[in-house]
Amino acid sequence: MSDNDPETLEREKQKHLSKKEKEWNEKLASTSEANVKADKEQDIPIQELQNKTVDHHAKNRTDKESL
Repeated sequence: MSDNDPETLEREKQKHLSKKEKEWNEKLASTSEANVKADKEQDIPIQELQNKTVDHHAKNRTDKESL
């Protein structure tokens, strides 16, 4: 979430508008909207979420150090 930071909101809005396929952007959502979305999400096992997080960070590392 952007915490109502105008620079973050504008940057994220421009990124969102430039995409062909519009999808959920949590940085444009209010805290309440993000909470409602989280409450409606499927129950995913913690281990699966942890694995997704590790994979995401491994793919997006900028320093290219091994984990």
